Amino acid sequence: MARFWQRLKSFVRETVSGPRRLARAGRGPQSRIDAARTTDDNRYRWASADALGPNAAFDETTRANLRNRSRSETLNNGYCKALVRAKARDLVGTGPRLQLTIPGVGFEKTKIVERRFAEWAKAVQLPRKLRVMESSAVRDGEIFGLLDTDPDLECPVKLEITLLEAEQCATPFEFAAERDVIDGVRHRQGKPVTFYFYVEHPGERFGLGGPLAAWFAAPAKRVLHWYRQDRANQLRGIPETTPALPIFNQIRRYRAAVLDAAEFAASHSGILYTDLPAEEGVRQTDVERFEIVDVVRNALKCMPHGWKLEQLEAKQPIDKFGEFNRENLNEAGRSAEAPLNIVTGNSSGYNFTSGRLDHLPYQRGEWVDRDDCETIVTDRIVRAWAEEALQIQGYLPEGLPSLSEWTIAFNWDAFDELDPLKSAQADGQRLRDGTTTMAEVDAGRGLNWRDKADQLAEEVSYYRSKGLVHPFDAQAQAKAAPALVPAPDPVDPDQEDDAENEKAARHRRNGHAAVLIGGVN
Repeated sequence: MARFWQRLKSFVRETVSGPRRLARAGRGPQSRIDAARTTDDNRYRWASADALGPNAAFDETTRANLRNRSRSETLNNGYCKALVRAKARDLVGTGPRLQLTIPGVGFEKTKIVERRFAEWAKAVQLPRKLRVMESSAVRDGEIFGLLDTDPDLECPVKLEITLLEAEQCATPFEFAAERDVIDGVRHRQGKPVTFYFYVEHPGERFGLGGPLAAWFAAPAKRVLHWYRQDRANQLRGIPETTPALPIFNQIRRYRAAVLDAAEFAASHSGILYTDLPAEEGVRQTDVERFEIVDVVRNALKCMPHGWKLEQLEAKQPIDKFGEFNRENLNEAGRSAEAPLNIVTGNSSGYNFTSGRLDHLPYQRGEWVDRDDCETIVTDRIVRAWAEEALQIQGYLPEGLPSLSEWTIAFNWDAFDELDPLKSAQADGQRLRDGTTTMAEVDAGRGLNWRDKADQLAEEVSYYRSKGLVHPFDAQAQAKAAPALVPAPDPVDPDQEDDAENEKAARHRRNGHAAVLIGGVN
């Protein structure tokens, strides 16, 4: 029996190590891709590369370290904090405005539903919570929103959005051995089924007893999990600032080193030394090694016989700090797809074209994130709100169809136009060509075309009732009025006859026959 196990071990060892020996000997298959080869030069460069799955690579300890360091950097680094806040403000702004399409229902009834939702959103401070969710996704990697109930809410619909930070989602001890529960998420083939949350934030209490041990389970349909998913079946998120954390830390360290060097160079630091040999009969000055001598400011100083003072100089290249800072901030901003002037808040090195080109990919990224936000967060909030609102007698108009027939859309804040005049001219041309509609143009600016038309009609009507001309009305009248052609000056009959006679004589001189029929032809 012992011999059998020995032979089995030898077989396994040969099976595993044989191809490796052949590869080293040059007789096995070898990759021709330089980046896939391991050499003595790049061995340590790729030492951290692994083949872990998404949930193993972003395990609880790794996420906690990244999250804590990102929070610390955001609190202590103005650039990092500004980046996090800019991402939230650019994505959410003042909040999305609901735009419904309900088949078989008039526009007025649809507006009532939208107005009811806006009242509820203001009561629960929905735009602020969405900004907190986006800030947490950038800084912490993720955040959870629980579709909860608040009986004290000053609104007929009692739906509430309760925000829970990443630490509160964790696997309870009794489920630690179950393979389908990963970091507080019970899943089925990568799709969340149930989330487990601590009732209180672990950072608020210490110890394993008491409130920290209390937890609750929430079905996935009641949880809004906002994070950036980069890999298939990834259940938890990591901060967007992850690649920038070492860079932000280096910037702070370099800034401190530059400041220390500048202060050191500005101080009266130096070394007292003598290169004279000791002479017999000459009284020497007794100085201890590395003894510190105080220097009095604004005073004449005398050195002992044979001694010299050499001031210490800072050799650090302080004049390169700006360039170093700029290049590192540019790379750090790319982790969140933000251009340099958003990270620094400074566009002094830009021209108009560069600023516009840098913002275009950033704005496209924000539009993509808004689409994800609608699918994962806001659409589900509207449906949860509507399910409860439809149960309240008389709260919504009668005759509304099933919620499954509603089409949900949102108008978000528009991005600032770098050249408003050219944008307006382009929109006008596309409207005249029929290649766009007012709905598309106004939606891009965060407006509703019906609301704008109603407001414009009301303003024009009010101006007319006051005997005034609205600017839009005046422009429309100017375009509709026919062009006035100036009348010709009156002609004297005698001068007209002379002109006709002169023309006839010119024809005769040129050999043409002139026939006068009511004039000269």
